[in-house]
Amino acid sequence: MEDGVFWLSLGLKPELTGLGLGEEFVSECVEFAQSHYKLDKQPVWLDVALFNQRALKVYKKVGFRVFSKVRKHTNGGEFEFLRMTREQ
Repeated sequence: MEDGVFWLSLGLKPELTGLGLGEEFVSECVEFAQSHYKLDKQPVWLDVALFNQRALKVYKKVGFRVFSKVRKHTNGGEFEFLRMTREQ
């Protein structure tokens, strides 16, 4: 938790992508975080690479919305990420 915000970081095994598991996976992870960390009204934030359109679509379906764009250094390069939030 950072400044009243819970940061979520997710990863799905590559061989499990594209099988329609995304919405349930993300929803279950958020629900686990809410109950395990006793999140009350804290927003849940995550960053998703702009090129990762499948993940972006899933996050939007489960209630996340984009509120800013950031550049991050990762995997040997610099990429644009969308910062998303889901209010409780």
